[in-house]
Amino acid sequence: MERAGAQNQIELLSFHWGALGIVRGQTLRVSLINIGQERQLPLVSVVVRIHDTQGNVIAQTDETAVAQGQTRYFDFKRESLPFTGQTPDRLQFRAVVYVKGNRPDSPEDLRRVVAALIPSFELYDQGTGRTTESGMIGDIRTVISAD
Repeated sequence: MERAGAQNQIELLSFHWGALGIVRGQTLRVSLINIGQERQLPLVSVVVRIHDTQGNVIAQTDETAVAQGQTRYFDFKRESLPFTGQTPDRLQFRAVVYVKGNRPDSPEDLRRVVAALIPSFELYDQGTGRTTESGMIGDIRTVISAD
């Protein structure tokens, strides 16, 4: 995967899903599409983190660039996620996509970045490839500071 190289990137926003469940034999796929078509939109990069019910990070991707017109997806197999004291076959978790980029010049620039990014998730059966659950984002949080 291409890594974003900008040294001065800051966290711009994050996408949060509520609690989800995954069982053995399933994979969580988190996808992000950058539908931006404006040349002035900044290059963004993402990190996906999986949190257990206590808020601990139990899995994380490398920082990955998502250029305009590209889709990136990240797979998390249930078997690769650590047991966290719940039923061994089932894991409750939440997924968060953190988006980094250069500081926008204006609130309108940040709005264009948010509008260009489409996150989604799906749970699929590893044996059949059949999707068992899918959805779009439930919550967007802007996190850049006024500094």
